[in-house]
Amino acid sequence: MSRNEREWALADRFSEFADEYIYPSRWPRARIEKIADRDSQRTDGDKRLVLPEATYCVDEKAYSTLWDGCLVELIQDVPTKNMGWFYDLERCDYLICGYYIDSSPRPAVVYKVIWDELKARYVELAIAKAQGIRLLHSPRGYGLTVFAKIPWGDLTGICETLYRDEDLMRNRYQLGGAA
Repeated sequence: MSRNEREWALADRFSEFADEYIYPSRWPRARIEKIADRDSQRTDGDKRLVLPEATYCVDEKAYSTLWDGCLVELIQDVPTKNMGWFYDLERCDYLICGYYIDSSPRPAVVYKVIWDELKARYVELAIAKAQGIRLLHSPRGYGLTVFAKIPWGDLTGICETLYRDEDLMRNRYQLGGAA
């Protein structure tokens, strides 16, 4: 299985986990609608959570590594000038980020990040303390991707832990890993 196939499989596994555990516990009355058409996915995200009083658009992000910050895709592919989801998501309300440890069957931790606030906070941080945001490059995946890692501590007030598997986290620390 190629790296891209593994990442898509992880994204599917996380989406199923979110549908079964995260959304029912956080939004118990919501009807979950998968956004199928590519144009709407680009601007709205992966799913709509439809409640009687409101509809929320969420974009799901599944990571195979436990990071100590929120990863934001600024440029999906440098050579083709394909911008990342940071610029495309216009009607998204929340990012739902699941971080896995190695090949664990479930995420170690899941965060909800308020999307509009993240965009504003990124601009503030980039201007005020550019050294706090680390730009990373990855040649894997779609192309040569540029993303920013924003430390979780800089996202206080706009980030909420929705799920945390203490056993996985404890095992990670015992193995000498960082979270």
